[in-house]
Amino acid sequence: MRAFRDEYLLGDAGVLKVLDVGSGSKEGGRSYRELFGAPRFEYTGLDLESGHNVDLVPADPFDWTEIPTDSFDAVVSGQTFEHNPYFWITTAEIARVLRPGGFVAIGAPSKGPVHRYPFDCWRFYPDSWAALCAYVGLELLEAWTEPLSWRMVIPGGGGWGDAMMVGRKLHMTDELELKAFYSRLEAIVATRTALPSASVGRGRAEMEYERTHLLPARSMIWHLGYVRRRANLHIRRSWPLRPIRNRLSARNGRRAIERGAARSAVHGSTRPSGYEQALD
Repeated sequence: MRAFRDEYLLGDAGVLKVLDVGSGSKEGGRSYRELFGAPRFEYTGLDLESGHNVDLVPADPFDWTEIPTDSFDAVVSGQTFEHNPYFWITTAEIARVLRPGGFVAIGAPSKGPVHRYPFDCWRFYPDSWAALCAYVGLELLEAWTEPLSWRMVIPGGGGWGDAMMVGRKLHMTDELELKAFYSRLEAIVATRTALPSASVGRGRAEMEYERTHLLPARSMIWHLGYVRRRANLHIRRSWPLRPIRNRLSARNGRRAIERGAARSAVHGSTRPSGYEQALD
């Protein structure tokens, strides 16, 4: 977010109004207020409930009637959209409150474990941002996903593969085009509904799937070769020396398969169904 500020906002003269969507943080925790502080910026933190670093709590989380149209120079949101059940409606409101020519920067994970706050609904891949901007009528300027690299030093991060976008609200001079744009945003916001209830968890279908595909404990000994193959696959993906890792993984995979076949012959048993397909 610092790079977004430096590259897109610092060149403008005057005080810029910045809205942070999902601004709440723990007491004493870091926030984007540090990046968008006075006198250069006028920062407003928006969240669904009051708390630290929150300046505005809208009465309706997906219809911000408290904020006039075309009122902010920039909107930012970080590590929030994965928790937002209807992020496309939030993006429509972002497009509405942005001034023409204003910028939006959104960051959200592309992977990582479940972390409900109170929901954890989405992960964002590279094409997510193009689809989202097309849906609400924003111009997509950048879309980037954080790579997994030993050269990348990210304090407190790295395991989430954060996806980032930078977009812009277009200047529209045609009255019909302008009216159609805001009417579309209004229609998107009108689709909002109540927040979802908690997830229900496993049921009969999942239990039947597990009974069909879960390997019995008594059969695991014959799958040691498969486990070894999977370990070599992980090494092959992570090592930087591709020719060496390819030769080693191929050799070790063949040896594991041969050992598994030998064990089956000694014990007078055949491999469980699907074993060879798993190896392939």
